Amino acid sequence: MEYQIIDDFLDQEFFNKIKNNLINKDFPWMYRSSCSYEGGKDGICFTHCFYNNNESKSSFNKQLAPLYKKLKARSLKQSRANLILKDPEHPQGDFHCDYDFKENLFTAILHVTNNNGYTLLGTRSLKKVECKENRMIIFPVDYLHASVRQTDDSQRIALNINFYV
Repeated sequence: MEYQIIDDFLDQEFFNKIKNNLINKDFPWMYRSSCSYEGGKDGICFTHCFYNNNESKSSFNKQLAPLYKKLKARSLKQSRANLILKDPEHPQGDFHCDYDFKENLFTAILHVTNNNGYTLLGTRSLKKVECKENRMIIFPVDYLHASVRQTDDSQRIALNINFYV
């Protein structure tokens, strides 16, 4: 599989519950100096880690169980939300793969907000995937991708899930 793009991935009621939690002014976000990987040059963002290193890191992780089930995730490697702030230009983040091993490991990106940012997939022929609410992108974990920041909305929120099938 190269990649899949699925619009309206979650039923609207469940998607709205996730979105309302993430846009709530009291949702706990943590500063991160690079959005893609430690030491990256793609600019700051804020994250919330739901799951990492074989353990739940957030009480919100339980609320995502139906999403993990829909992905047919046998187990998780990492699950987090990313919040990227508006930029006056469209700076492109670093191309990266989430992990360098690929044994049945996939990346899923669920766009939570509409904006004019996008995700680039691939290397030779780039695929531009616009940020649209409830749009899911699924690809092997070693597939190169990069985010491009938005210029229109104050925040771009996406879930980034690495999971085993």
